[in-house]
Order: sequence, then structure tokens, then C-alpha cells
Amino acid sequence: MNWIRNNLILQSGSDTALIQIKAFGAPRALMLHLAMDSHFPRSFASLAADYRSHLGRQAGLCARLERIADSLPDQCDVQECLYLAQSLGPVVKEAHAFEEKEVFPVLRVSGAAEMPSLTVTLERLGLEHMGDEVFADELTSALRDFASKRNTFGPETLSWMLRAFFEAMRRHLAFEQEYVL
Repeated sequence: MNWIRNNLILQSGSDTALIQIKAFGAPRALMLHLAMDSHFPRSFASLAADYRSHLGRQAGLCARLERIADSLPDQCDVQECLYLAQSLGPVVKEAHAFEEKEVFPVLRVSGAAEMPSLTVTLERLGLEHMGDEVFADELTSALRDFASKRNTFGPETLSWMLRAFFEAMRRHLAFEQEYVL
């Protein structure tokens, strides 16, 4: 690793990526901003593209969950509830596994020693991932129950659950888009 002004050059074999240091808030709160575009090697650009794809899929789920919440109780699309119940857990878990196995290690290697707050931030994001996955599983059951008219939860409770999930997920995605990608 070589420091060049506010940039960090990360080299892995023949690949090189420029990591820009981005400061926000208190001086200890430094994050890495992956500056990846067409002039960087394909492997790093591919990582960023895959990351954007995962974030986009999660954002799309949030929009669909919001439409369900807005349509409750009388105009809810049962097929959409069943589709979301089937896809919610896998999409969230796949995105989190990608971040933890592909993105976080790049960030750890590139800046953890120089920025102790980065390690804490990545640990917090990992804990948020666990909480999001548990909530996604609960929401999956609630959507299935509602669609099959088992009514474990009433429409008001389901609406609250949907909104709590997609609002938390949107905050998490916004943080990652602004300070990681």
C-alpha cells in the first residue's frame, strides 16, 4: 500500500485500485470511497458493478414492499405478497454474503490499520446484516400468512412491519452507497 495525498493505492497481483479517503463528521469517522470506473482494472470495476447490482436489487425490494404497505388492507396484491415472501430472504442474504465476502475484505486490507474506526464500522454493518436477515425471515412469514388469510398479524401490524423493514434497509443502503461505493 502506498499513500499518495488523500489516496491509497491497493495492489493485488497485477490489479491496482485507487481508494480515496473520504472524511465526514468527527475526524475519527473516516471511510473509504471506492473510486472505481472504466480506467481501473476489470476485476475492481466488476466488483463495484456487482455491488451496485446487489444494492439496486435491495432498493427494488424496498419499493415493492412500500407499495404493499400502502395498499393495505383492501387493495393488497396477494400474488405480489407471495412473490416478495419468496424472494425477500434470498435477495437480502445473497447481497449481505457478497458484501461480507467480497467488499468488506477489500476495505479491511486497504485501510484497517490506518483507520481503526473502519473496523468498527464494518463490524456494525455486519451486525446490521444479521438483524436485517432475521427481520426478513419474520416478514416472509408474515407476508405468507397474510396472503393465505391466516392473519397471524392484522393489516396495521403488517404495514408497520413492512415500513420498519424497508426504512431501516434504505438507511443502510444509503450509508453504503454514500460511504462505501
